[in-house]
Amino acid sequence: MPAKILVVDDEPDMEQLMLQHFSKQIKNKTIELIFASSGMEALKKLDLHKDIDIMLTDINMREMDGLTLLSRVQKINRPIKSIIVSAYGDLENIRSAMRKGACDFITKPVDYDELEKTITSTLEDLHSSKTEGKASHTGSVEQDLDLDIARTIQTSGVPTNFKPFPENTNFEILGTVLSAREVGADFFDFFPIDQKKLAFTIADVTTKGISAALFMTMCRALIRVVGMQISSPKEYLEHLNRYLCEDNQRSMFLTMFYGILDTETGEISYCNAGHNPPYFVSKDGTIKQIGKNSGVALGVIETSKYYEGKIQLSKDESLVLYTDGLVKSINASQHEYSEQRLEELLRKSARVPPSKLLHNIIDDVKAFSAGIEQRDDITILCLQYCR
Repeated sequence: MPAKILVVDDEPDMEQLMLQHFSKQIKNKTIELIFASSGMEALKKLDLHKDIDIMLTDINMREMDGLTLLSRVQKINRPIKSIIVSAYGDLENIRSAMRKGACDFITKPVDYDELEKTITSTLEDLHSSKTEGKASHTGSVEQDLDLDIARTIQTSGVPTNFKPFPENTNFEILGTVLSAREVGADFFDFFPIDQKKLAFTIADVTTKGISAALFMTMCRALIRVVGMQISSPKEYLEHLNRYLCEDNQRSMFLTMFYGILDTETGEISYCNAGHNPPYFVSKDGTIKQIGKNSGVALGVIETSKYYEGKIQLSKDESLVLYTDGLVKSINASQHEYSEQRLEELLRKSARVPPSKLLHNIIDDVKAFSAGIEQRDDITILCLQYCR
């Protein structure tokens, strides 16, 4: 059966543009598009078509806006993934929509190729959740299902394209997330903010499970939107922190390290919000932590101030970012892997490319724990300057 997608928009051109772009999928019966021109009409269509999988809705509409529609959809007792369409830079509405259950967003003017990727990814997540749901029973099995759903949410946003500038060979970046059984909400991300600068981040939500994974999804969306508008890491974290402090009824917060690499010069400006200080690995094997002078985690105190630093990478020098699940991994004797052991490994890793460096770290922590179950997510991001 085709996946059913409800498109809610009061602009008459939207229907024709959607039908045109997705004509091949419609012809092949992989998707079916249903249209509504208002929130009220959308609710009627949802009642009529019980098997709608995805709702794509504009925020600004007459009669009933997209945020009100999302609130109503939250009360429908069946899995519907919502994607919102918003004006570029409309952070307030995007943030409100994510709180009301939206799983993703796109900005106007709509890039239909990007929209297609978003819909495909959302359908994959939904299919995974439904498949897991069919296997669920009660009690501990339902708890396992919740963990599986949280893991799906977490892994669905992990970057898979490690060539943000396809023609730029001045740097290499590579990362991974190793999820624990009791899923947390670690994540890393990176994205171009102009033709030569790359923003990169690693973060850790302080709680676990589905609520943490959903909070992580909202944070990840905001991170990209804010990053495209603010070039100073200090101002960036202060701006992001204010958003996360507003209406934070569940008192969730996250630690985060944020940096911007100038791919032409190798200079990195950075700021830290309570996260583990990353390691700078020089080409002669000297290592040092950066970002020790950090502010508090994001989402705790609205008026928090953060401190910006800079570091210069030369050819074959690296930055290694990680979450505390790495250094807190334990062995059979209940000893932790520790920063000291990580530092010893990094001293031996001068000039090692990110792929090998990442492999070495993972192998070493697995050898250390020797089969002891992982207590927390382990997330690692390696960045090396090559010019």
